Amino acid sequence: MHICHIHLSQYKRFTELSVDLPTPCPLVMLCGPNGSGKSSLFEALKSWHVLAGPGALRRDKEYLLKGGKDDAGPDVGERITVTFYEGGVQQVEIPAAMYFRTAYRNEAAFATQQVGRTGDILAGPQPERMIDNDSRVSDNYQRVAGQAFDAMFKDADDETLVVELRDRLIGRLGSALADVLPGLTLEGMADPLGGGTFRFAKGVSRDFPYMNLSGGEKAVFDLLLDMAVKAPTFPRAIVCIDEPEAHTNPSVQSRLLDALLDLAGPESQLWLATHSIGILRRARERSDDKPGSVAFLDFGERDFDEPQSLAPVSLSRTFWKRTIAASIGDIADLVAPSTVVLCEGQPSTGHRAEFDARCLRAIFGDSEPDTDFVAVGNDRQVIADEAGAGQVIQTVVPGATVVRLIDRDDRSETEVKALREEGVTSLGRRNLESYLLDEEVLEALCVEECKADQWSALQKARGEAHAESVERGNRPDDWKSIRGAVFNACKKFLELERPGSSADVFLLERLAPRIRPGMAVYDELRHDVFE
Repeated sequence: MHICHIHLSQYKRFTELSVDLPTPCPLVMLCGPNGSGKSSLFEALKSWHVLAGPGALRRDKEYLLKGGKDDAGPDVGERITVTFYEGGVQQVEIPAAMYFRTAYRNEAAFATQQVGRTGDILAGPQPERMIDNDSRVSDNYQRVAGQAFDAMFKDADDETLVVELRDRLIGRLGSALADVLPGLTLEGMADPLGGGTFRFAKGVSRDFPYMNLSGGEKAVFDLLLDMAVKAPTFPRAIVCIDEPEAHTNPSVQSRLLDALLDLAGPESQLWLATHSIGILRRARERSDDKPGSVAFLDFGERDFDEPQSLAPVSLSRTFWKRTIAASIGDIADLVAPSTVVLCEGQPSTGHRAEFDARCLRAIFGDSEPDTDFVAVGNDRQVIADEAGAGQVIQTVVPGATVVRLIDRDDRSETEVKALREEGVTSLGRRNLESYLLDEEVLEALCVEECKADQWSALQKARGEAHAESVERGNRPDDWKSIRGAVFNACKKFLELERPGSSADVFLLERLAPRIRPGMAVYDELRHDVFE
């Protein structure tokens, strides 16, 4: 099943709402801040599902109708219209046409002492409202246990092994769990007549019960279990899940989305109301891979007291900023840098990638936590900001200060002053390596490696390498040209363990972190970069 159109009139917070999906996409994402109406749309679909089927809606007007308990308008069923790409749905088909999970899913522990038939899933108990608690793990355990007994006495023959029955019943669930939580293994089910529950393995721990899972693991297992158990009954359904990300971290959330889509099946349509960065990011990747496969409905900045129409939005920067703000709120301002330094270096791969930026992060990461460093190219590209990085940063992070930083090289005082007037900052020394290979830094390395007695030998080797460099025609202030010689001398005199595969790696990982507040070279570099 795939929804084509929804129309609501005077229902919950909506005065008039139309939702149109131009293609029968398998995934619909409801995005927006808390209180924007995402769960209310699910509530409308749930009301339609009950009223269009053979059941009756037992709910009060105050909860469902925009006018509250005094609303004298049409009945609820007359306020909700839902149409499908597959055309009309027969009343007998309605119960299996939609399936819902609320955002309030929590079952800390369970252990059964009996097993019996659990009855038709379609006739089973379900939360009446999207605000009700929706714990289903123990009920699903009973269903799987009942299926096991049925399989044993009805479906299996004398040649069927127990392991085959188990794999048939929970094999797909175990695979899905392993995909989402690779470190967790579903081992099976304990005896339903003796404290029955699901059993798991993790690391060196074996055969431990469901109640020992973490909150996030239980949240994931609950959704996967429910989908695995219910999917055969709802093979062509609109599956609505409110906040599937509850209690989980972003990396898990992205994998959870893939697993839910797989378990729902190709003929179902998955609707998710979410604030999750991980789920939204994965949904965007799926949309990029297959345009039209995901519909993003943006509930943000809408006045639902006025008639509104919702259709899939384009994935603009404005949409993502608003969506991320709804997800992490003020944390976005907390993690956004107040100062961004554009520096020389190629944003490519290899040990020289973003060399200056990475060294500066290692030096100032603790003392300047609101600053980040970005490599944008050679000195000409930094001066002109040819990539437009400064403009983009100030657009995305309003109020951020952008500093353009280049090496001194052979520039005269007049050139440095002219660049400063254009807003470009120049290092006081020839290049960053001149600070990294400073005697104060190398001596600090000797002390921290408990080789202070080798400092004089290292200092002499450094001086000899510098003299030879000048004799070869290099500038006296060009310390970068001797970084290989200093690297080899440090390996020789300090007997360093795993010093790095190259001089550049050595400078980045061993010397940059040694430049710290209180050192003269640190104060000089900080002045050159920030002042």
